[in-house]
Amino acid sequence: MLLKRTEEDKIFQLLSSLSTEYEDLRSHILMNPELPSFTSVCATIQCEEVRRKVMNNGIKTNVTEARAYLTNEKKV
Repeated sequence: MLLKRTEEDKIFQLLSSLSTEYEDLRSHILMNPELPSFTSVCATIQCEEVRRKVMNNGIKTNVTEARAYLTNEKKV
């Protein structure tokens, strides 16, 4: 029982340290009927960080491609 409480405290501390942009993820984790393990919470946060990096890189690439297209259009 004490080990479970200690793990829950670590989870709450980790979740409270996340920036506001992770509010949806934090709510999703806390809405589970049973709190996942600390390792599982860490893995979920890491997956979200990777997803955000991939999505942001995709957006930057699309903006760069759009600018290149517009520049070429002006030259024609």
